[in-house]
Amino acid sequence: MSHKLMPRRDSIPKELKPCPFCGGKASMTVGITGITAIVCTNYTSCGAYVTFDNPVANRNMDYAPLYWNARKDS
Repeated sequence: MSHKLMPRRDSIPKELKPCPFCGGKASMTVGITGITAIVCTNYTSCGAYVTFDNPVANRNMDYAPLYWNARKDS
């Protein structure tokens, strides 16, 4: 996904796809370093914690769903 042609914030869906590892519900959070992360709420058997290695998603929570939802479903 190109950083130069990002959609307007108001056109980004807020709903997250389920966790790709276990199918559990995902939610967004901001870590203690200020970086946006998406976490799996199935803490007992998964607990995935995903950050994005780009400044757009890391520092702006509104854009993180674009990267999370862009993954291919298997």
